[in-house]
Amino acid sequence: MNLEEAKEITGLCLNHGLFNMGVDDNQPKPITDYSLDQLLEANKIVAEHPGDKNPDGTTSYMMHCAPRMIAALYVAYNFPAQEIPEDDDDDPLEPIASGPNGTKVLIVRTRD
Repeated sequence: MNLEEAKEITGLCLNHGLFNMGVDDNQPKPITDYSLDQLLEANKIVAEHPGDKNPDGTTSYMMHCAPRMIAALYVAYNFPAQEIPEDDDDDPLEPIASGPNGTKVLIVRTRD
């Protein structure tokens, strides 16, 4: 992956974070076109880039994400929540929080 592609992918992840915090009103495009490995690789490339030199001698750096943010975005977009029937006490899925676009974040219990 080249630096320009890495910047585009990492910028997309950052846009999701800003959107979900209410900083940006523009809904970013989904990240489902990328694998978790691609998202993490892009972020690493951007994080390790020494910056771009500007004509005035200053250096511009690009923000990057914490890997856990990328993992959370990946899960939220690739594993949508399921509705839990109210009368199903044996269902191992239990909603715990809301995610992007109204999706639910779930915790999964294992049965003994």
